[in-house]
Amino acid sequence: MRAVLLLLALSLPASADIPPYRKPLPRPKITDSKLVSKNNGRWYMSAEGHAIYCYGPTMLIRGTDGGFQQVATLCRDGRAIVPLHE
Repeated sequence: MRAVLLLLALSLPASADIPPYRKPLPRPKITDSKLVSKNNGRWYMSAEGHAIYCYGPTMLIRGTDGGFQQVATLCRDGRAIVPLHE
């Protein structure tokens, strides 16, 4: 019995340094709509002939014929790249 009490007495200070377990706070889910600001978009005329609202910058990419083509990025309809009317 003395051995058990001695063991408990010696282990008590060692267990006092262990902090209590706390459940981590839930992290908010980040969606694509939160990553792209809705207020900074612009309307562009697409190569298909209709207007499209895009949030990202315009870029020049190499076209299929070897030349460059201007595209808008991150558009409202879900497309990442939309060719623009020149």
